[in-house]
Amino acid sequence: MTSELLQTKMRAPVTRTALVPRPRLFACLAHSREGRLTVVSAGAGCGKTTLVSEWLRNARLPFAWLNLDDGDNDPARFTAYLIATLQGIDATFGQAAQAALHSLPPSTPEAVATSLLNDVASTARPFVLVLDDYHLIHSLPIHHQLAFLVEHLPEQMHLIVISREDPPLPLARLRVSNQALEIRQGDLMFSVAETADFLRRVMRLDLSSADVATLHRRTEGWVAGLQLAGLSLRDCEDRHHFVQSFAGSHRYVLDYLMEEVLQRQVADVQDFLLRTSVLDRFCAPLCDWIAERNDSARLLRDLEQTNLFTVPLDEERHWFRFHHLFADLLRHRLQTSGEHDLEGLHRRASEWYDAKGFDAEAVHHALAARDWGRAAALIGKAYPALLRRGEVATLIGWFRRLPEAVVQASPELCQGYAWPLLLVGQLQAAESLLDLAESQAEEDSRLVGGIAAARAYLARARGDGPRMVALSERALSLLPESDASSRGILAANLGLAYWHGGQLARAEATLREALTAARQSANHYARDTAETFLARTLASRGHLRQAADSLAQIAAQGGHSPTLALVQMDLALLHYEWNDLEECGRHLSQSMAISRHGGNSEFLVSAYRMQAHLRLAEGNLPAAMATIEECHQLAQEYDVPALTRARCVACHVQIALAQGDLSSAERMAEMVGENVDSHGFYLFLGLTRARLLIARGDKSGAAEELGRRSEMASAAGWGYGLIAVRVLQAVACEKADDGLAFLLDALDRAQPEGYLRSFADVGGHLAPLLHEAALRGISPEYVGRILAAGGGSPRRPPGTPSLLEPPSERELEVLRLLAAGLSNRQIASKLTISLGTAKSHVHNLCGKLGARSRAEAVARAKALRLL
Repeated sequence: MTSELLQTKMRAPVTRTALVPRPRLFACLAHSREGRLTVVSAGAGCGKTTLVSEWLRNARLPFAWLNLDDGDNDPARFTAYLIATLQGIDATFGQAAQAALHSLPPSTPEAVATSLLNDVASTARPFVLVLDDYHLIHSLPIHHQLAFLVEHLPEQMHLIVISREDPPLPLARLRVSNQALEIRQGDLMFSVAETADFLRRVMRLDLSSADVATLHRRTEGWVAGLQLAGLSLRDCEDRHHFVQSFAGSHRYVLDYLMEEVLQRQVADVQDFLLRTSVLDRFCAPLCDWIAERNDSARLLRDLEQTNLFTVPLDEERHWFRFHHLFADLLRHRLQTSGEHDLEGLHRRASEWYDAKGFDAEAVHHALAARDWGRAAALIGKAYPALLRRGEVATLIGWFRRLPEAVVQASPELCQGYAWPLLLVGQLQAAESLLDLAESQAEEDSRLVGGIAAARAYLARARGDGPRMVALSERALSLLPESDASSRGILAANLGLAYWHGGQLARAEATLREALTAARQSANHYARDTAETFLARTLASRGHLRQAADSLAQIAAQGGHSPTLALVQMDLALLHYEWNDLEECGRHLSQSMAISRHGGNSEFLVSAYRMQAHLRLAEGNLPAAMATIEECHQLAQEYDVPALTRARCVACHVQIALAQGDLSSAERMAEMVGENVDSHGFYLFLGLTRARLLIARGDKSGAAEELGRRSEMASAAGWGYGLIAVRVLQAVACEKADDGLAFLLDALDRAQPEGYLRSFADVGGHLAPLLHEAALRGISPEYVGRILAAGGGSPRRPPGTPSLLEPPSERELEVLRLLAAGLSNRQIASKLTISLGTAKSHVHNLCGKLGARSRAEAVARAKALRLL
């Protein structure tokens, strides 16, 4: 019976076969489906739940039902139950939302809700979602999340909220637009005819019309009051006298009739009811344990058959609860009578729940029993799972119920309490607890390591990157290898910090450790993050093909991790570099779709930045500018990190330079940090200033700046970035021969991996050097591909003969042997090729050079400076 989610919470209560038909209300509910929302709001005992559940079953509508309780005020717990409930309609609903919910840091509630709504919008089958007992929810974030859901509800889904009070939703606006139906207390009250039908057919009472009318008048058609009256009348000798003997408000009727019903039970049943009233839900084995008896199954059957306010929670009638009104009365009687050991009952409940694997219920009853030692131990047991699921509000609530002295006396409790506080932004309170924990930790390396890990998170939250790295390193040195879960998350975050800082060797080592630990602990988020950034490390070092293979393998694994958006974006960037712009666009579209679906605003903004580069490469300057403007708007709307915004500005500078708008580029460049770039694989290099200096014509300034960047890239192993630097150094040279030397180095590094856009994106500044390289026989085929990517082709300098097509590498070898005076047979022998192949190469050379003889071919080649 070990389940993280109680299945009975996600089932509609079982209705009885004998019910009063309510065609008028059923018609209202049927009509309500034309809008988004139905609110059924009335006091206790008015038949709200019975009405909705019976209508859904009669209408044969697909529906999902969630019974809420006090524990659902934790936003993560509420969302987890909401997703699980909707998966009863379609098992694929919410898979991406679940991954986003458990990511670190977790996605925003709106992002998770957006992902879930996108799933709902993809189904063709309409259905109804019911949230019952919503009045028990008092969490403002959950109210905001529900309002967001209602505002963006797809037409396939209709929401019904059942509550004792109006939920804090924009009901007035929804009402005006005919998007909300409200069924209130007056609507739910029985008419005289319905009262008569209920008493006769459901309660099996034969009363006179006058007594029925009196009961209806006294109860005002209130269902719970009529049921209580019916229970009391069953064993009453003078029914007419009983009907005439009470009057007043619902509250008075309730108190009077509840006492009547309870007092009419035999002592043994009264004792059973009082003992089990400490339970929110119960089954026969649990009742046997609490009440110290062995016939609870029989008693529960009897109570249900006599309509004594027991509500079955499943079709098998294994789990039950008391009607809320009856439970309130029983608990009040239990507390005031002093006949039972209340704390002892809670302790026994805690023992049973613990033995059966219901951790949250075990903690709840241990706290109610004021058994602080047991409660602390149980919190420690449940802690990892709740923290992993993001149920920090539940954890904070538990810690707050422990006496302060108990928490402060235990370094483990102090550290445990600090983490959920950190995750909700209560940094000062968390730091105080960590100070207390550290002062008592002594030589416990695991505890000290855990404290260091928490302090690392605190440093990151305060923007102190170096301290975050130092504390993470210390934590990893202290935490045992067996703590795979903690080490996996810590190493993954540290690896990301190293990568973003350009420390590729450290990033790789740390990410490999994170990957091992993540696999051991089955932490899919940490695994996907580590694998993705290991591939990024390959790309940053310049190994594009290996990176592409790794990313393709991650993408093929499938799943719903938010990092898949990053995987698709990186694949887009690799295909961009190879000038496969169509494939780049396809991967970029997938990245955007995953980011939107998962609600990851930072990834989405980065994808828009990449799309602006794509539009620029396609030669569509207006579209590039429009895209980067939209990127800025999204960055501002979602309040993404400052570094992400700076990278967008760096991209905008490049677009402005492409437009020839130097003044705008200079103005925006002031907002870009020194080591910030818009390119996804060398974000940490920072080439914006060098590009600006080249555009100004300040080649010496650009050369000096690029010299520093070259040293940085070489020392750090930034192979991709070094190629970009070399290309810019080529155009920053005053002398063509110096520029060619830098270009040759760039081509040698780039050709094996097929780089194209790193050259083509530099634009017209590089074209003359590329033409010169081709004319000199420097990788002419490769240079031709680069020029084609940039929209050009190799061309001759003024006054030189025309080269119809660049010769291949092999043809250049043949040309050099021709110039040396070798015959076709000698060339074949020298190159270990057949005579026929040698003749073909000579023939092709003459054609490309426009020559009619071997001697003319050599002369033209010399004129073209190919020799």
